[in-house]
Parts: sequence; structure tokens; C-alpha cells
Amino acid sequence: MSSVLRGGVGERGNAIIMVLLLLTFLGGLGFAFRQMMGLKGRIVASHVERAQAGECARAGLEVALSLLRSDDPAIDTLGDSWASSSFLAGTLEGRCRYWLRPGGGVSAAGIRDLEGRLPVNRLPPAFLSRIPGLSAEAARKVEEARKAASIPTVSSFLELAALDREAVAKELGAGAGAFFSVFDVSTVNVNTASAGVLAVVLGDMVLAREIVKVRRGKDGRDGTEDDRPWRSLEKLGKLLGKAGVRVDWLSVQSSLFEVVSVGEARNGTFYARYGLQALVRRTEAGDVTVVSSREL
Repeated sequence: MSSVLRGGVGERGNAIIMVLLLLTFLGGLGFAFRQMMGLKGRIVASHVERAQAGECARAGLEVALSLLRSDDPAIDTLGDSWASSSFLAGTLEGRCRYWLRPGGGVSAAGIRDLEGRLPVNRLPPAFLSRIPGLSAEAARKVEEARKAASIPTVSSFLELAALDREAVAKELGAGAGAFFSVFDVSTVNVNTASAGVLAVVLGDMVLAREIVKVRRGKDGRDGTEDDRPWRSLEKLGKLLGKAGVRVDWLSVQSSLFEVVSVGEARNGTFYARYGLQALVRRTEAGDVTVVSSREL
């Protein structure tokens, strides 16, 4: 009798253990499923935020194109709307924001006049030799590289030229990368180029500083109300003629711009940022086209 009772109790104990194990398994399965669905939800939310950030970056690019279309193509200055408009940053239906101004965590953002820089693939050898810190041997290597193929990036040029970036920045007044471009232009805009860039083209830093001083007006700053930009090469030619310098490589207008638009979307704990870089060409008639673009 007692053995029968012990057998019944043992079977009930085993059943309880099995039930507990089954409940534990089902509970773990439910927890894993909930975690998986939560992860899937976060992935979906992340994709949504990234899509919104991309949409905002593209909206910023459209703003840049609009500013360039509305600008007078006959003269370009650092006081123009593409360089100083309040529309260089904004929001898109309250869901995300874009910015074209340099800064905001992405120092490359903005609308850049590429004819305010030195085009390393087109500079004559005489101009190359004037770049601070560029040795004769490095200049020869740059020349050989250009004959084989266009130098693809500014970083490639700086490495090939073995330039001391700190020395160049000290001599020209800003980061070395801000003075060069690899794009196909053959003039430098006296209204947007720095004194350092103009000094390389003119071979005379004193004259370059005088050109910049005149265009900045009394307050000594670009992009303000008292600016006096150079409106024609004829007037500039009088100043340069006294110094025996030709105006072949100079202009007062630009046709090639780089636009870096950054979009940012945030929804609660979810955040995404999207960068878009575009090369934009504007004709003398004011027509604006995107030559190429890529995600950053």
C-alpha cells in the first residue's frame, strides 16, 4: 500500500517538474520573441529615420540649387545669397533638419565656390612653384602624376606634394585643404579667393592682400553690407597693371560649385544623419545643373 502511494506521489512530482520546465521554456520563448520583435522594430525605426535624414539632405541640395539659380551669374562674392542666406539651414515639415552652413558637426557642409581655390590639375608649373612648402622635387612629382592622370583628391595632392599642412596653413591663413581643388577650372575668382590663393596666382602676397582689402570694405570682413567687390577685370587690371601682373587667370564670376548638404532626423531615441555631396555647374545664362553627386 505504502509503495503504491509512494509511486503516485513520485509520478505527480515528475509531472509538476515537467510542467514547470515546459512553462519555463514557453516563458523563455516568449521573452526571446518579444526581444526579437523589439529589435525588428528598432531596425525599422532606424531605417525610417535614415530615409527622413536623406530626404532632408536632398531638400538642402534643392535649396542650394535654388540659391545659385537666383544669383546674378555675372559676379560672385561671399556676400551673395549662396554664401550668406538664412535658407542655408532649415527644417522639413518639422520632422528633420538640413544645413548647408559650414559647421553643425560636419565641417565640410556648405556651398563652396571651387573657383576660389587653386585647381591643382590645371595650375601652370610657375604657379605650382609658388605654393608654400612645395619643393622643386615635389613639384616635379606632381607634374609627372598630372601627365599620367588627373590627381583624384586634394588629400592625394597633399600627400604627393609632401606638404607640411601646418606650415601651409600658417602661410596661407587656414587649413591646407581649403586652398586646393582637383576640379577642372582655369580661373580664380578675386571676390571669393583668399589672399593666400591669390598670392600663388599673382606671385605677390602684398598685392593679393590689397585686392582682398579693397573688396572687404571698411570693416575688413567679407559678406557684410560695406563690401566693395571687384565688378570687372578692367578695373582690377588698372591695379595689376601698375604691378606688371596680367589678369589671365583671374575672374569676378564663378561657374563651378561644391555643395555638401547634411540632413538630420531624430524621433525620440532614434537618430540618423545623412550627408550628400554634389558638384554643381552654373552657366553664364544662370542655368544650374548637378554634374555628379554621392553619399558621404
